[in-house]
Amino acid sequence: MASARHGSQAGHPDSGPGEYENLYGSDSKSSEHEAALTRLEDVFKDRTLLFIGFGMRDKYVMDVLARVLDKFKKYSRTHFALMCDDADGEPAKRLWTQYNIQTFRIPVTERRSLIN
Repeated sequence: MASARHGSQAGHPDSGPGEYENLYGSDSKSSEHEAALTRLEDVFKDRTLLFIGFGMRDKYVMDVLARVLDKFKKYSRTHFALMCDDADGEPAKRLWTQYNIQTFRIPVTERRSLIN
């Protein structure tokens, strides 16, 4: 499953951060909000995802991932992320222990050659 969370066509639920916040970040319990959260939880629970170019700092996404992992424990899928190599490896450890995301670290020199 490939998906772009921002920059999609106007009027589509994924059209930008404002719509995204309305669906996933709202404290309201509207049926649209609940349906969006349930769908996102199902995707995280039932599918293996590869995060590419995603900063892993999106509060809404990380909160849902944490809920899915807590709720379904061993039945939750392992996900993967491509990340730039960092000296201490702390973000990679946190993603694995808190969110069940295995990281693949790309040396910065390789990352630059991939971009160009």
